[in-house]
Amino acid sequence: MGDASPGPSLPGKSTRCVLVTTEDDFRKEFCTSGGPFTLPLPVASRADNKVIIISLDEPTLAVLPNGDPRPLLLRIERLYVAEP
Repeated sequence: MGDASPGPSLPGKSTRCVLVTTEDDFRKEFCTSGGPFTLPLPVASRADNKVIIISLDEPTLAVLPNGDPRPLLLRIERLYVAEP
């Protein structure tokens, strides 16, 4: 669960897509236009679980108007894990 908002590196497109994977071969494509989201995913009973989030979008701006060269595609805030 968390909150998402599209970043400025892909103007003109309101939806952003990511691939979410885990060490245990879970794979799911997730798209959002922003706002609160919930993404159910399995976790193992071990102490550490690795979750990888990869952007499926490509930036159309290599450098932002303020000179920032980072590809800012999706902002995720307040990310947390909860039991169903």
